[in-house]
Amino acid sequence: MRKQFLTLLAVFIVWLILTGTFLPINLLVGFIVAFFTSLFFSNMLFKDPFPSSVPARKLFSRAWWLLNLFAVFLVQAFLAALLVSRYAFQLRPTFSPGVVRVPTRLRTATVVTMLANLITLTPGTLTLDYNSEDGTYTIHWIDVTSGDPEQASKHIIGVFEYRVERIFR
Repeated sequence: MRKQFLTLLAVFIVWLILTGTFLPINLLVGFIVAFFTSLFFSNMLFKDPFPSSVPARKLFSRAWWLLNLFAVFLVQAFLAALLVSRYAFQLRPTFSPGVVRVPTRLRTATVVTMLANLITLTPGTLTLDYNSEDGTYTIHWIDVTSGDPEQASKHIIGVFEYRVERIFR
């Protein structure tokens, strides 16, 4: 029950921030959306809302790594956007798009999904598939610089993988 309440509260607050209005109809629609979201997805968002076994130091460490990941993602997204915009305005394109398979050491569903979303949100890359048997992503990359999976992994997910792993450790 606590998980569902925390999910309802978190989604409702995000709703209010994103819509920016406090009209009664907006509050009602936001509450309904938050209610159904908490009903169906609270187990995915919060494993244990008040972890008594996790020390405060570990929670602060996770918060630090989350902020670190956010900052790194913003920088990487900005740099990738500059690169893609440069490619868009080239008279004679010099990039070579392609599909690459990238191995990862991450295995849990939440972590794999978070990393896939980070890859997709970075301009120039798109996660097409994840193979759970061998732990590889299939990614469309706007400028394939290496066919070697290890090099591609280092280039595409290298900055994100370690930080995502630290958050969910």
